[in-house]
Amino acid sequence: MIANILSRNAQPKYTDPLIKLVRDPVIDVAREAATGLGKIADAKARGPLLEALNKLYGFTPEQAESQMDSSAISAGSAVNGRGGGSWQ
Repeated sequence: MIANILSRNAQPKYTDPLIKLVRDPVIDVAREAATGLGKIADAKARGPLLEALNKLYGFTPEQAESQMDSSAISAGSAVNGRGGGSWQ
């Protein structure tokens, strides 16, 4: 529930709680948190999000990077005004 709310709002101030939630053993919680982190595109979430994408979907590091970049580009500017949501 909390992961869903934080992901829906996807504001930078929710990065730390979402990083904790992306490591949750309940897959649905981790998946929602990963979605929120992808929207926020904060560089400190990069490592935990790569790990989660690997755990949740079996992505290789390259596939996870590609997913993170496309998610940040599509959601970043609308969610946080970063003009594309760069992970760098």
